[in-house]
Amino acid sequence: MQTSETTTVGAPVEVPINKPSRTLLIDGDITLYQIASKVEVATDWGEGMWTLHSDLKQGIPAFDKQIEKYIEDLEADSVKICLTGRANFRKDIFPEYKLNRVAKRKPLILQVLREYVEEKYDCLCENALEADDIMGLYSQQCTNTDERIIVSIDKDMRTIPCKLSVDGEEIINVSSQEANYNFALQCLTGDSTDNFSGCPGVGPAKARQILESADNFYWPAIVKAYEKVDLTEDDAIQQARMAYILRLPKDYNFETKEVRRWTPYKIK
Repeated sequence: MQTSETTTVGAPVEVPINKPSRTLLIDGDITLYQIASKVEVATDWGEGMWTLHSDLKQGIPAFDKQIEKYIEDLEADSVKICLTGRANFRKDIFPEYKLNRVAKRKPLILQVLREYVEEKYDCLCENALEADDIMGLYSQQCTNTDERIIVSIDKDMRTIPCKLSVDGEEIINVSSQEANYNFALQCLTGDSTDNFSGCPGVGPAKARQILESADNFYWPAIVKAYEKVDLTEDDAIQQARMAYILRLPKDYNFETKEVRRWTPYKIK
């Protein structure tokens, strides 16, 4: 005798919910620097003699463990390590960009640890771009089935609309309005760590005052601040191009490797 399965009329039917896959866009530059610095050991041999050494055999598992922790804590399905390329398009606009970092000593195993990471992990790198730009561009490619989370302590990531994890545990949403406001702030204040000064005499407090008094759109107020110290809109544009993190598809052509330089628009 054959039997057939029946369902009770009116009974709720469970419909599986397809959770989007979650990809972490990890700031490889910062993570590599942190790990490579952490495993350095200074030894005092006495009589004023010191040596500094670092063990790659400690650095590799430390990096792997950190990535595993990000994946577990943020419940991710995959990771992409974002790295800075050899060149930098911003130096073509402003040669002094990050010039203050040239003489700074880098951790001993930084380069060889990077080589290991490039071989083992799925890395994203474009010759003329910084890791910030890579994270900015790929973060905007999220869909209903593919969620992108930036993992970075870099404050510049707050200048792009994205999902961001600063501590590797909590995820925050940076809205377009918040991102544009933070970008406008940096147009005025500059960034001493990247060696561009912004508008002379304008610190964070004064910059906020300028933007809060702006009539809906920030750019005219930014230009006015520069003109008050005998500078021009071109000077303001140069500083803005240092502060702007690539994010839009038109900002970078992955085929031709051409960077579209930021131009003024209604930042609001």
